[in-house]
Amino acid sequence: MALLEIKNLHVEIEGKKILNGINLELNAGEIHAIMGPNGHGKSTLLASIMGHPKYKVIEGTILFDGKNVLEMEVNERAQAGLFLGMQYPMEISGVTNSDFLKAAINTRREEPIPLFSFIRKLEGAISDLEMKSNLAHRYVNEGFSGGEKKRNEILQMMLLEPKLAMLDEIDSGLDVDALKIVAKAINEQMKKSHTTLMLVSHYERFYQLVHPTPAHIIIDGKVVYQGGKELVPLRIGAMQVSNIVRINHVVDDMNPLRIVTEPNSFNDIVVEISGQGKGEIEVIVSDDSQLNLFFLNTGNALNLNEQHILKRNANLQLSYADFNDAQLKRNANVIFEKEGSQCFLKSAVLVQSDKEINYSFEHIARNTMGEMENFAVTFEEGSLVMHAKGHIGKNSSQSETHQSTRVLNYNSTKKAQVYPELVIENNDVKASHAESSGQVNSDHLYYLQSRGLSTSDAVRLIVKGYLSSILEVIKDEKLQETLLNEIDQKVERVCSM
Repeated sequence: MALLEIKNLHVEIEGKKILNGINLELNAGEIHAIMGPNGHGKSTLLASIMGHPKYKVIEGTILFDGKNVLEMEVNERAQAGLFLGMQYPMEISGVTNSDFLKAAINTRREEPIPLFSFIRKLEGAISDLEMKSNLAHRYVNEGFSGGEKKRNEILQMMLLEPKLAMLDEIDSGLDVDALKIVAKAINEQMKKSHTTLMLVSHYERFYQLVHPTPAHIIIDGKVVYQGGKELVPLRIGAMQVSNIVRINHVVDDMNPLRIVTEPNSFNDIVVEISGQGKGEIEVIVSDDSQLNLFFLNTGNALNLNEQHILKRNANLQLSYADFNDAQLKRNANVIFEKEGSQCFLKSAVLVQSDKEINYSFEHIARNTMGEMENFAVTFEEGSLVMHAKGHIGKNSSQSETHQSTRVLNYNSTKKAQVYPELVIENNDVKASHAESSGQVNSDHLYYLQSRGLSTSDAVRLIVKGYLSSILEVIKDEKLQETLLNEIDQKVERVCSM
């Protein structure tokens, strides 16, 4: 019995017919080359087998290991042993490769993989593919070069050990040396796990390294040529921190919080804000000093007014984490008072009650830089109103102000209200703003499901990723671990409702 049997497969996308009666059989242990011009159905065939929701099968059958694939969800196909190495892998911010891979492996096991076994497998694959040692802690494909993304797809294949791996132009973006490394890993995977392969590629050099036997050429959505390897040549178209200061600040009308750095100093401060009511905060970052300032909100119904003043060549990394159920009102104003000052603001907020957040950059001096990145996840009755403002004054030439706000609405009955604003009074500047708000990205969901995760597990991982993005700025490992556990618990609770 063939491992994969496709009969009379017809597929359309958004009403446009792409595949017009594909017939194909793959036996276990074979390597099949899928060739043909661009736009004629090669990628559509692979995506349809994997179950991409945008591709509609209107006729035909797909049997994998004797089972009807068309009756399976995406994650069920992955768990059954299908794998698709994608031509354009998705970037998923906040979700680390280690979290993702461990979750995917565990969907294929009765018991979770032991931690040390997982680490050995992951480190071995990273070494074999000659990838950076910090891969496990990087977010899935975020900031990766094209070649790194393709190697990461092969790494996933190595760890998941599928019965059938479909690789869609996995060689594109790879230089000659990287191509040899990837081909070697694919060949070793074949020997180790007896994986069957479907390869889509336009390049003979790749097939010279991987050696397919059957080859198929698709034109106009049909297999027009089938044969052996004789078809393959046919071409158709910083700084280290030794001490971290921890401050527990209880909000009190009579007790404002004031932080002033010494000139030419480096400071790393974590402030946990508790209590209730109205509070005042003033921060001054002096000349040529750097301050990493992390605010953690654990208070109840807080109303905070903050002012951050940046002196000459001051550098402020300003971060906010709010995973609290309580209401919050926060007004934070960053004033670029002197030339050369910079601020990089990052926030992550879990919205389960009423929260009003106003962030403002005021550029007074020339040659200043402000970047703002906000992440929020809204749940149920949670209400979010967020203002993000950048103001560059007339004397602030050669300055930049940029802002980005991303809101994920999960089972939320109220739409988040985000108001980006730019006020520019000088022509010699750069400014931008971006805002996105919506449900879980269907392509992200599909990507995770294609590796075996259920819908609920995939959603949890994505939600966790939105909130966990704030952790990368924390250098206190104990605090990182504490917050990660808190995020896990919060996400597990709200996603289970």
